[in-house]
Amino acid sequence: MKIGFLAALATACTPALEAPIIEVHDVPPASYANLPPSASGLPQQEPQLAFSGMPFADGQTWTGRYYCAQGETTLFFRVVHVEGQDVDAIFEFHHDGTSVEGAYAMRGRWDASGSVTMRPGQWLKQPPRYVTVGMTGHVSGDRFTGKIDEPSCRDFSVTLDEDD
Repeated sequence: MKIGFLAALATACTPALEAPIIEVHDVPPASYANLPPSASGLPQQEPQLAFSGMPFADGQTWTGRYYCAQGETTLFFRVVHVEGQDVDAIFEFHHDGTSVEGAYAMRGRWDASGSVTMRPGQWLKQPPRYVTVGMTGHVSGDRFTGKIDEPSCRDFSVTLDEDD
């Protein structure tokens, strides 16, 4: 009898476990548009803004000249990647007088006024006695012009290749 009493007491003191009831209702898709992004419960990421007027695009080549101590030099400004206002490019050059060639990575930023600042990165092909240089300039239409950021240099001018 003692066992029956304890079993009855344990049963009376233990809440009954019931399966939860889940109700599913059809919601018209249009109502989702009224919910804020945070309603998803997922972590929110910063939106990538598309900047109208961005002159650079992945895969473009801008060709022209720049002037430094070695004299006039052919410049190929190759756009590797654009994200938002950030630009990754390759500064590739060929000096006609000496046949010296080189290339290095660049990273920079464009702003809506057309101003561009590019900083040099690692060499991809370094000729002897050459240093990497930055560029500060302005893009207007299919022309990118400005100054090479090195005391022994002057200006540069490149035009977007027609194929791009």
